[in-house]
Amino acid sequence: VHTNSSQGMQDWRRATPISSPKPISATTLNHISRETRDVPRMVRFYRDVLGLSLIKRPNFDFGGAWFALPGKGGGVALHIIESDPEKPSVVINQEGTQCLRAPERFIRRSEHFALTVTDIEEAKQRLKEHGITFAINTVPGTEIVQLFLYDPDENGIEIGNFDVHTTSSQGISECTRVKCNADQQRCVELQSSIHSPDILSGLSSDVVLYSSWFCPYAQRVWIALEEKGVTFQYVEIDPYEAPAAVDSTRKYTKKPLSLDEKRKRYPEWIAASPLGLVPALRHKSATVCDSMVCLEYIEEVWQGVGEDAVNCTLRFPHLLPKSPEERAHVRYWCVYANEKIIPFYYRMLMEQEKSAQENAKQIILTGLFEFASAMSAEGPFFLGACISMADIVLFPWYERLVTVGAAYRDFSVPNSCRGFARLEKMYDAMKKRPAVVRT
Repeated sequence: VHTNSSQGMQDWRRATPISSPKPISATTLNHISRETRDVPRMVRFYRDVLGLSLIKRPNFDFGGAWFALPGKGGGVALHIIESDPEKPSVVINQEGTQCLRAPERFIRRSEHFALTVTDIEEAKQRLKEHGITFAINTVPGTEIVQLFLYDPDENGIEIGNFDVHTTSSQGISECTRVKCNADQQRCVELQSSIHSPDILSGLSSDVVLYSSWFCPYAQRVWIALEEKGVTFQYVEIDPYEAPAAVDSTRKYTKKPLSLDEKRKRYPEWIAASPLGLVPALRHKSATVCDSMVCLEYIEEVWQGVGEDAVNCTLRFPHLLPKSPEERAHVRYWCVYANEKIIPFYYRMLMEQEKSAQENAKQIILTGLFEFASAMSAEGPFFLGACISMADIVLFPWYERLVTVGAAYRDFSVPNSCRGFARLEKMYDAMKKRPAVVRT
């Protein structure tokens, strides 16, 4: 909120006139940083408490993690940097004419914010004109130049040409499309990075999810990765032909690309998914496609560890229960949802005859009632207190049934029936889970 009171903020523009040398022309805030000796603890806080999404970071010689910060336009990151008393953060090649810190003090990577400039040479010249000491660093394998300096109270500031393109695949200007808005309407590009493999075991930088924002099958896999706490690179796939240049009102068409066109546009995706379908996973040398196969793979690779299984706070929480009988129970109802509910959602939308639409609705409602009858009475999830693969399998379509289905086919779930009320309980609990919110 703004204040017009004399008790509010002082107008520093009147108190401090601009000095004669021109100021630096910064375009955007690029990132802010925080220092820690316990990176996993910081990751759990910013990811699980504040709901921030992990993004990739370069393979620096020091540990850390990067998060996407929310905000209009995106593109601003939080850098968590591992501190090491044995390896102080020193940046070489100091320039300038005025030293704000004693020579024995070193310029730190942590506890600073960074601004983006388009002309790094001009920024260097402006700093010199103001008599400001700064240090220079060039990110290996890139054209990115970083300037480090301090304000009069010794608060750290970084300035860099972060928008330049790299000539090396090891650089940080390689961009990854990262999903960061709840309505799934757009993706923003954030600088990619790679987690130090020894810092966060299991938060693998070698996982890539090929997805499309509108695809409920892909959302299943996304939710599972988030639930497991796996760090992954999100690659947005547009499987449709681009609209005509003269039609500025359309962002995409509904005409699918041919498999050859998909291969030309997204060769790594097709290598992971030979049929050209999302979702697909790449994990180190392994490639996995089909949403159910991906879910099983995620469950097997990132096994739950820890002692608090009762309260569902394992490091990698199980999506399938330990008992073979219960695992079979979950798997059966996953198959049931795939065969008896989901196909009829699409039939309901595609059919143009009213009678055919109503027939599909009744089949869906019957399927949902049977699914609800198999759920634990306690809830809120399919098996009770802990989320399982069955919840993840059904949720994306249940959400679309009560939103898209309601809007286009007047679909509704009777809330007077106890079975359907049980489904609503699951739906409400799923919507609130941080892993689901992040998708």
